[in-house]
Amino acid sequence: MNSKHSLVVVINSIKDIELITEKTVYININLDLYDPNIIEYFEKNGANYYYSDCINKNCGYNYVDYQTFKEGNEVIKNIIASIPKKVSPLAIARYLYIQIGKLINYDINSLDNKNDESSLNHYLQTSNIWGSLKTKKGTTISYVKIFYYLCKICKIDNEIVCLNTNNHLGNKITVDDGDQKISLLTDLTKDTPYIQANLMTKYFSNFNENRNLDRQINYIKNDYNDEELNNAIRKFNQQKGTFLEFLKVTQKYLPLTKMGQIEIGIIYDMILKEHKPMDNIYINNLYINKNSQNKVHFILFTDKENYFSYNYRQRSFVKIPALELKKRLENGEIGIYQGETVPLVEDEIANRK
Repeated sequence: MNSKHSLVVVINSIKDIELITEKTVYININLDLYDPNIIEYFEKNGANYYYSDCINKNCGYNYVDYQTFKEGNEVIKNIIASIPKKVSPLAIARYLYIQIGKLINYDINSLDNKNDESSLNHYLQTSNIWGSLKTKKGTTISYVKIFYYLCKICKIDNEIVCLNTNNHLGNKITVDDGDQKISLLTDLTKDTPYIQANLMTKYFSNFNENRNLDRQINYIKNDYNDEELNNAIRKFNQQKGTFLEFLKVTQKYLPLTKMGQIEIGIIYDMILKEHKPMDNIYINNLYINKNSQNKVHFILFTDKENYFSYNYRQRSFVKIPALELKKRLENGEIGIYQGETVPLVEDEIANRK
């Protein structure tokens, strides 16, 4: 609770700024009732504080510095300013959903079950709304909070809800279509790979296949990417080319330079399960090991004894020489995230010891 000498001050309204004293360090901004005057005040006067949110009286404990707060707010302003004019509340909600999915990549370095060392620092940054928007990395909690906040700014009813018994979070939005109010359950965490791939979404309630709606918000020009991609794969499968050739065919229909590594892996896992036998093909999460706080995530594809990854600089899938991969794994330049098994590579390393 707020007090006259509190290190933490919760800002529920502009009047609460009066509660800040020289001892105040941490600011929690209530996102339930958006007030641009509060944001403007702290952008001008808040250089000495750290910031988190407060939603439904639950205050966040993961704080970011002033510069991160300020940069995150700039991203929010740009998204709001780019909303198409004269569209329905449903179209606005859909637009916000798509923009967040395109902008934020899931942060594998924040997951305890994927990292040997503590992932707390990553989690604290990427699960904070402003930290996530600045770094363009997120977790489920930051996805739902950002969507919640942007909807509140646009006066769209939004709730953060549990979608299953595992406490997986999503958003319930309620919009007025003119005749009646419509409630939709959404799961942005799971939809982000499909959004980044320009495919039909799967978790936006009953509005995943609505071409008129998605043309209004410029998600698609004519149609979703699914049909062209599937036709190209079917045509390739008739020719029976190599796996690298398959990857290079599919990359023509996917905006891979704009996609995150986890998102690329999820989309290719879906493609392979649907179109190619999975017996000899594996997808794994690896990282370039600069240091424990800076793991550069990449996806590794294994086809028998051949290894491939997507190179952002070359804008193409490339073959990784097996000897080079094994050497860099042995000397620690490359690491494998927990719970991953890279076929053949690990077996050979184990046999040498």
